[in-house]
Amino acid sequence: MVSSMADRARTVAELGDQLGISQVAVRRHLARLVEEGWVAGRTDDPDGPGRPVTRYLLTTDGHQLLPQGYAALAAELLAYISETTGRDGLSAYLDWRGRRRVQRLADAVDADDLDERLAQLAEALTDAGSTATIEVSDDGVVLRQHHCTVMDIARDHPELCHAEADEFSRALGDGVQVERGASRANGDRSCECAVMVVDPPAAGSRTTLPLLARNTSPT
Repeated sequence: MVSSMADRARTVAELGDQLGISQVAVRRHLARLVEEGWVAGRTDDPDGPGRPVTRYLLTTDGHQLLPQGYAALAAELLAYISETTGRDGLSAYLDWRGRRRVQRLADAVDADDLDERLAQLAEALTDAGSTATIEVSDDGVVLRQHHCTVMDIARDHPELCHAEADEFSRALGDGVQVERGASRANGDRSCECAVMVVDPPAAGSRTTLPLLARNTSPT
């Protein structure tokens, strides 16, 4: 139904004819789309005698549901950087991108307690579309992202995955290391990062994550 409104606003009758469903079914679907903010109704005066006519059109958010070419453009840009500047150029770009992302995360990940910082990081990633959770077990702590916002690009550029793990390490603070494991770009069900304390907590710190995996040195 969304694609039926891509070119112009349409009435319930027009949508029913185009989709081959009843107007009752159209109204039911439209009510949900309007409620979720994907579609808006616009009431126009009739051209002749009769009641005002309501036409439905996609909102700005609704247009985002249509096929986008952002992934292809981003992949082309990364390929161009690699071809024209080599791996050093790509590494420089990822470092620049990482610094910007860490700065944004710093506003959201600011608690003193490491438990809280992990929770804040997962919330920030979820707000950004990654649907992240923290899982704690006897084996350690895993940051799991159930959705990858750059999966199509990461398939050809796995550097993005490792750069992201480094961003998480810097966002969580000194003495914490995040290592990428499973990845949706590789066909896994989720993206996983192991979270490890690699240095003893500083004196007076409030780190209270007793089940956090602790290593004496980075692996």
